[in-house]
Amino acid sequence: ATLDTGDDAQRFLDEFYPAEEPVLLRNAARAPGTAEDICQLLNDRIAADDRKTERIMWYDVREQLLDEICGTPDVVAQVMNERDAFLRENCVRIWFNPRGQLSPWHYDGHSLHVFNLQLKGRKRWTIVSPDTPLACMPFNNTCLFNQYSLNGKRHYEFTLQEGDMIFLPRYWYH
Repeated sequence: ATLDTGDDAQRFLDEFYPAEEPVLLRNAARAPGTAEDICQLLNDRIAADDRKTERIMWYDVREQLLDEICGTPDVVAQVMNERDAFLRENCVRIWFNPRGQLSPWHYDGHSLHVFNLQLKGRKRWTIVSPDTPLACMPFNNTCLFNQYSLNGKRHYEFTLQEGDMIFLPRYWYH
C-alpha cells in the first residue's frame, strides 16, 4: 500500500501498523539543502555525540540528533513511545550510502519493525513476506539468494523517493 503521511497517518496507525503490513509512506519528511550538506551536518553531529554506537556500516544515535535536520515523522513518533514499544537510547540508525550500494538479502534481527526514511536521493527496494521465506544461512538472517528465489513469493518492488519512508515490519526480507 502507498499512503500519504499527511492525509493517511491515522489509517496507517489503525490498519497497517497493527496488522504488520508494509506501507510506503509518501511525504514523510524533508531536509533542506543538498545531500552533501546533510551528510556533513550529520557527520558533524555524530562525531560530537559521545553516546553514539558505531557499527561497521551504520551509526546508532539518539532521536534528538535528527530534530533540527528533519524531525521525527509524526507517524513514527506516535508508535515510538514507552507504552507501546521497547526503545533503546540510540533508537535511530543512520547509513551513508553511495550511488549503487547493494545490501545482502536479509531481514533485520531482534524482532524489530523498521521505518526507513529516504532523506536524500532515492533507493530501489524489493521486499519479501516472511510468510514466504527465503533460504537463509544456518543460524543467520542473511539469505542465500538466486534469480529464482522470488518465484511464487509474496514480494513487492518499489523506489523510495526523497522524503518517502517505508514501514517494514519485522522479518520482512529486503
